[in-house]
Amino acid sequence: MAGLWLCPAVLVCSCFALGLLSVMFLLTINHPPPSVSGILFAPDTVGHIALPLAGAWVGYGGAYESPDYTVRNGICSVEGLIYGGEWGHLATLPEDCRPADGALIFTVNNHAKPARVNVESNGEIRWIAGGNNHHFISLSGIVFSPTALGYAIPLENGWSNYGSGYAPAKYRVVNGICFLEGLINKGSATHAATLPSDCRPKKTLVFDANKQDNIDRVDVDVNGAVMFFDLNPGGWASLSGVLFDVE
Repeated sequence: MAGLWLCPAVLVCSCFALGLLSVMFLLTINHPPPSVSGILFAPDTVGHIALPLAGAWVGYGGAYESPDYTVRNGICSVEGLIYGGEWGHLATLPEDCRPADGALIFTVNNHAKPARVNVESNGEIRWIAGGNNHHFISLSGIVFSPTALGYAIPLENGWSNYGSGYAPAKYRVVNGICFLEGLINKGSATHAATLPSDCRPKKTLVFDANKQDNIDRVDVDVNGAVMFFDLNPGGWASLSGVLFDVE
């Protein structure tokens, strides 16, 4: 893992992740421990480029990361907290940091609520639904491959690619991190896909998957099974934002 520019929670950023987990666990003592899988960011200041924001949106400032993006090893990562603009068009990514296979759907934070943002093929980052009670939104957690490189994920049990301008299900392994992305139609069972042997975690991981103004739970187990649980209303599921260490 030496020299890896991305920092998956628990595995590399253990002090940060464990500190966050201990605080959250104290607040959720009567519930199962929260998952910190999927937390990923560029841990240095090299290569960060200011993100062009739309309309009246500006960086939140203070101790919070300025809105920026980084492209390294064929992976685009967006970070930062913004506020002040109209809900809809938030920012526009440059040509080297745009989805190559179609639009992607991510879950981002709006204080106590999740929000859906789309990253379109033309680079626009757009708020679509979910939290907007506070006039700020986090862009951290938007991570994807801006190239057509990668492999199709074998879907099962009636799950299928959504189409209609959205990226199909695919995976890519970069420097020991497996990235999933794409939008799929709901099938007949919770088991949506089985990942190949080069894209499987050491233990079962639990992620949030966007469902419009809510989230679905998606597990990835050691055998590569991608399982969607507690699906909220809607006939689709997003794989974008699911990523984990495979080394």
